[in-house]
Amino acid sequence: MIFGGTILALASIAIGEQWSNPINWSVKVQWSMVLLVIFGSIIAFTSFNYLLKVVSPEKVATNTYVNPIIALLMGWYFLNEQINLLFSAHYNLLLCRKAV
Repeated sequence: MIFGGTILALASIAIGEQWSNPINWSVKVQWSMVLLVIFGSIIAFTSFNYLLKVVSPEKVATNTYVNPIIALLMGWYFLNEQINLLFSAHYNLLLCRKAV
C-alpha cells in the first residue's frame, strides 16, 4: 500500500493535480474520510478475513460487487454526489467482467 500510495502521489504531482490540507476540508468531507477509514478499511478488512475462514472464497469474492454500490451511496448521502449514467455504465462493465 505504501508503494501504491507513493506511485499515486507522484502521478498526481506529475499531472499538476491540486492538493488541499485536510484541515481545510468541509466537515462533511472530513466525516466521510473518517467513515471510509473505519468502514472501508478496518471493518471491511476484518470481515473479509473472517469470511475467508468460514465461507468459500467464491462467496467472499462477491464483495467486489457490493463495495462500489456502498461507496456510491455514501457519496450520495454524505456529499450530495449525483448518481449518473457514467457510474451505471462502469458498474455494468464490472458485472460483465465478473461474469466472464
